[in-house]
Formats: sequence, C-alpha cells, structure tokens
Amino acid sequence: MMRDLSTRHLAPLLLVGLIGLVPLGCGSAEGDNSGDTAAADTSGGGQIGDIAGGDTSIGGGDAVADADSGGGTVDGAGGDGAGADGAGGDVEDAGGGGDAAGDGELNCPGGPGCPCENNGVCDTGLCLWTTSGKTCAQSCISDCPSGMVCEQVPGPGGDNLSVCVSKQLTLCAPCSEDADCTENGIVAACVDYGDAGKFCGATCESDAECPPDYACTDVGGKTKQCKKKEGVCSCSPWAVASGNKTPCTVTNEHGTCTASRGCTADGMEACPAKQAAVETCNALDDDCDGTTDDLPSDAKCSKQAFLATGSKAPCTADADCSEADEKCDEIAGVCLVLLGECFGTPTCSAGGQMICNDVKTPKAELCNLEDDDCDGQVDEDYSYTGPDGATSALGQACGVGGCEGGKVVCSNLTTASCDTAGKAKDEACNAKDDDCDGQTDEAGEVCVDGNLCTKDECDGANQSCSNPPSVECDDGNACTTEACDSKGGTCVVQFYEGSCDDGNACTVGDTCGQDGSGAAVCMPGSTTPDCDDGNVCTDDSCDTGKGCVGLPNAATVACYGGPAGTEGVGLCVGGYKACKEGKLTDTCFTEVVPSAKEACDATDDDCDGVVDNGCAAASAQLKMAGAAGSLKDAKHKLRLHAGSGSSPAAAAGEKHTLRMGWLAWVRAVTGI
Repeated sequence: MMRDLSTRHLAPLLLVGLIGLVPLGCGSAEGDNSGDTAAADTSGGGQIGDIAGGDTSIGGGDAVADADSGGGTVDGAGGDGAGADGAGGDVEDAGGGGDAAGDGELNCPGGPGCPCENNGVCDTGLCLWTTSGKTCAQSCISDCPSGMVCEQVPGPGGDNLSVCVSKQLTLCAPCSEDADCTENGIVAACVDYGDAGKFCGATCESDAECPPDYACTDVGGKTKQCKKKEGVCSCSPWAVASGNKTPCTVTNEHGTCTASRGCTADGMEACPAKQAAVETCNALDDDCDGTTDDLPSDAKCSKQAFLATGSKAPCTADADCSEADEKCDEIAGVCLVLLGECFGTPTCSAGGQMICNDVKTPKAELCNLEDDDCDGQVDEDYSYTGPDGATSALGQACGVGGCEGGKVVCSNLTTASCDTAGKAKDEACNAKDDDCDGQTDEAGEVCVDGNLCTKDECDGANQSCSNPPSVECDDGNACTTEACDSKGGTCVVQFYEGSCDDGNACTVGDTCGQDGSGAAVCMPGSTTPDCDDGNVCTDDSCDTGKGCVGLPNAATVACYGGPAGTEGVGLCVGGYKACKEGKLTDTCFTEVVPSAKEACDATDDDCDGVVDNGCAAASAQLKMAGAAGSLKDAKHKLRLHAGSGSSPAAAAGEKHTLRMGWLAWVRAVTGI
C-alpha cells in the first residue's frame, strides 16, 4: 500500500497526471524547450506517492519534488535527468552507490541508494539489501540501473511495491537449499561445490550474464546458474547478515564427518566438523556413519598377562616402556615382560562400556596342542633335538637307525620327544644303529675285550671283532724298554743296558748309560770310523749325521798309453786324466804316442830315437818362365835362377826360407 499523501503532494501528482496525458514527442537531449514534452520516468529518482510538492516546469526546466525525507528529483525531458528514460543520463545501481537522482549525487538521507538500517529512514519505506550493503530502495515501473531488476517486494504495510533489487544479491552466499538463495523476489539455486559445501548461484543463460570469474553452468536444475570457475566464495554483507549455512565435510581414512559453516565478519568459517576416528565404545558416533558404537567387523579386544620380571618403570602406555619384550601393565602401572595377550570379540553396552567376549587368560605355553599364551603359535616352545643335533618341531619327522620313521610329540606337558624312541636297544656289531644315537657299531659299546691297551674294532659287515693295540708306548729312547699295562692302559718304562746308537755317525762303540740326572741316554763311543774310500777323485771326511762322505774334487792323474820306453823319446810325451763327478775320465789328455810310420819331416815321429829313419835324399828342379831352381842334398838347398844374370835365392835348412831375385826376374822377362 502506498504511503498517505498530504495536501501539498497533490499538485505535483496532478502535474504528473497531466503530463501523462500529453502526447509524447521527440524530446531534446539538450533540454530543448521548444514545446516538445517528455514523460517523466519515475524510476529516475522521484517516486510516485513520495513527491511532496514544489515548483513544476515542463518542456525545459527541472521539475523538482521535495520528498518528505529529503526528496528525489524528477528531471524533465530536456533537463539534466538521468531519471528521464532515454533522455540522456545513465541510471546506476542504487544498491551499488550510483546516482539514482540523476544529478550525480544521492539525496540522503532517505533517497534511493542512500545507506539505511531500517525502512523508516527511506522515502520509499523500504530499506533493502544490495550487493554493497543495505540501501534505500528505488521505485520503478520497469527499468532499473545496471545489475538490478524491477521486482514486486512486500512493503512495510503488507502491500507489494515495485522497486529495483539486485539481480545477484545472493551469488556465492552459503546455502543448504534453494530457499536460502531467494531474496527480494530473485530466485536462485543452491549449487553444490563438492567438499567446500553449497553456495548460491544466479540464474543465467550465458557467461556474459555472470561476473568475470564465473561461468554459466548446468547444475542439474531447470535453469543454468552462475558458478565460480575456481577458488572459494567470499562473504558478502548480505551473506554475513543472512546467517545462512552450508553443509561441509571433513574426510579421512576412517570416515566423513559433516557440519555446517557460514559467513562472519572475518570471512567464511572453517568447517567445524570433527575428524572421523575408529569407532570405540563411548556412546558416540566416532566414524560419523550415523550409528553410535557400531564397532568394525574386525574389532578385537584383549586380556593381557605379565611375568614378574621387567624394569618395573612407571608407565601409562606401552610407549613408556623401552626394554625389549616389555609392555605397560596398565593395572599395575609399571613396565613388565608381557607373557601373552589373548583376543576376543568386543561389544558395546548401552552406556558405552566395552564387553570383551570369548577371551581367555594368557598363561605360559604348555606342550598340550593349544596356544596357551595367545601368540598365534601352538606349543612353539617345545621341540626335539636328534642325535645329529638337528631340531624338529612338533609333528615333524624324527628318529634315526632303528628308531627311524618317528614323529615329534608331547611326551608330557613340559617335554617333547620322538615317538619311536622306545625302539632303541643295546648296540651290537652288525653294521646297524641299534641304540638310535646316529652312530653304527661305535667303539666302547661293541667288541669290548677288557684290555685297555687295545682297540675294540668291529667288522659290522661280517659281524666280527678285532682288538689291535691302541696305546703307543715307544718313547723313542734306545736305552729304555716300554710295555702297556692292560688293566690301567698306561705305559711301563725300564732301563736297557747294551749297545746303542747316539745318533752321531762319527762315533763307534756307543753304549747305554745314565746322564747326571739319572736319565737313560746313549753314551758316544771313543773311536771314529776310517773314511778313506781309496778314490783319488774324492775328499773323504766324517759327517755326524751321515757318517763317512766323499766329496768330488778336481784332482788329475798322469798317464801314457804308448809302448814302454817310448815316453819322452822323439815326439812322444805323457798326458793326464782328470777327475769329473768323483771319477777319472777314460781319456788321457795331451799325450803323444809313436806314429806308425816316419813322416820324413826331420823329426822322430815313431819315437825310436832315430830321425827320419828310412827316408831317401831328394833333388828337384823348378822351372818358371825362364827361371830355374834346384833342390839338392839333404840340407834342402834351393837355388833359383830367374833369367840370365839373376841373383841366386836360397832356402835355408828346415826354416824353408826362400830368397829370390824377383826384381831381376821381372826385368828379364819384361825387358825393362
């Protein structure tokens, strides 16, 4: 319902009514008052029902209405007014602080776009939320500033008023349902942003209708919605004031917990949802699955038992115990060695208390085919060790020899044994392991003759015994005699009197005696052996370890192989034989023996004392190119005549020296 109007408001209303009857022409943008008339656009500033009166001008002047709360300004078609539709000025979003009056200034307080806290301070009677906060509403018929739209909004009296409202007032505000996003008649959808929660969209058909960082997105509803491309929504003043919340979640490996959060003056709240945890008996929904104390199917409970040993350090949890195998005995409050921990199936009472079902008390492991200490192993502390040192667990094969083919079993609660052990019997000489000890026919058990000085040997294949000596009593002393005592198995030693060998090969006649300490020793003899072996090629001596030895030398021995009486006659002389590797060589080196025949060379070749016996005198003629020589008589005189008048040449005796008149001969031949 419109506000009551006083009498002074009637004149402007009549004026507006009259203007509405005048046929519209083309108004001048410069305010031409030539008679053209433009219809006043009440959305430009003045409100129907809010104009208080004042001067009125048509055609070129400004029609100013003084509103009760400050008054809007209605500009004529030719005036300044952005309020005249299409007449010139831009109409800004009143909610954004634009110039709703058309003259660049807000008519505050109370005028459209002016800040407000309640309806009472606004000329239109409506204080509405805009994207920049609460401002006085601007009346409209159809057109509104950019970013706003003309909508019917309930007024203070209950009647609807046509005012400009923000198109995207609720955009990106937290929400839980579509109704949270409807304000001032503008309907928007509550859009799901995943883990971040839900936030209001804004109805759109294309990206151009959305802010720059938003996209017009199909969100599964009847209309597309502006949705932020990335990042998180910021909190607008309306979002803070609305108190609307969005569901939010916190997820981990145990579950997803849900809460709600909204906008505050400091921005979007962090999600207050708790961290999901493993469900325990506490009358709470720990894993946020909607059910209280629904324990996991693999949940276990336990009962512990402790030994009396351990550091006994104070503790409240196992982490307080540092020694090996220790756990915290939470009842005693000290660290003890854990004997065992048995597990059961837990259930929760109505009061959130845990009840451990089907759990036994741990105890020391016994050999009874049960897991007494609840460590997952049965009788693990019990095993059987065979004669070969190999250890076998319960149920495994065991037994050797006559006990082969057995199985390890519990013989009582504290002992394990091989179940074929009863087959063992005394060992016999038969190539078998009768007593099941892993050995066959072992000495000391078979073929025992009672003599401690013999070995008890068994020929198992033939099942026969022998008893060779087993004790060696010889002390290596030639001056003692030794024997083994069959009863005691020890050696009995006695002195021996007689010859012996003291180990020195260079003594002869050694005899047994006693040294200064009374010990039996071999006394050396007083004589030494004759080591001359009669070999000229060895140097003979006595070695205490080896006795007589002859070392090879390099001696020589004179020799002559010719007939007796010829050595030293004529050319015949004696030679020598050399020692090599302890023996004389067969060859007589450097000897000269008689020749079988005289060589007629002025020497006694046959060593008979006569030189050239049996040799005749020689004469020879030598001719050479007109030269002549002669060799005559036994003195071997040689004369050589080279041509006439040549000088003689002579060969003197046994030296056969030849002297020749060579130059004379050459001259004679060549005629020089």
